[in-house]
Amino acid sequence: MGKLNRRPQINVVDITPPLCACGCLKHVKWNKQKKRWNKYIVGHAAKGKKRTPEMNEKNRQRGLGKSPSPDTRELLRTAMTGRVFTEEHLENLRQNKIEFYQLHPEKAMKGTKNSGYVDGRCSSGDYKYSKDFNERLKELIRDRDDRQCQICYRLESDLSEKLNVHHIDYTKINADLDNLVSLCRVCHGKTSRDRDKWIAFFQSKRQLFLIEGGQSGI
Repeated sequence: MGKLNRRPQINVVDITPPLCACGCLKHVKWNKQKKRWNKYIVGHAAKGKKRTPEMNEKNRQRGLGKSPSPDTRELLRTAMTGRVFTEEHLENLRQNKIEFYQLHPEKAMKGTKNSGYVDGRCSSGDYKYSKDFNERLKELIRDRDDRQCQICYRLESDLSEKLNVHHIDYTKINADLDNLVSLCRVCHGKTSRDRDKWIAFFQSKRQLFLIEGGQSGI
């Protein structure tokens, strides 16, 4: 019986990995499935290349109906945690975004397409702030709320910035103390949607406060 022709086993530990073909001077990884070195580092194959509309449409069609698995989502989350982008990288992202909306103005999130749009009130009188809504008033509200977000209850001292001051009825000109509440930036963003729900939430919270003996505020 003849001998089987088998590929020689390669000990990749003893071999210096080749450099990425894009010219970044970084070493590629061993491809266990194909039993060879990768030509590029992940994401470097298209480095410096402009994608054509046909390529973008092909990639879009390939991804339709697909969703990342929980393991993939966790890998992405871990990879992005603590990542710091260089100013050059951020500038490239900004320029790419500008170019995209110049080519596709119909996809711009403006006016009624914006998730924060509510019956045009951004251009109405309700959007103008009262002259009494100043930094002194904001500090008064923060002190009243014990420097604590009134949704998640995170302390201002645990944040990297001051608490936001939110208008409960979404009427910016209403600077009444009972209409203002301290929120962290994350929770303040949540109140941009489902406005009726948040109005009812803060009103019920204020009523409970008054029942328990409070005099004003949330």
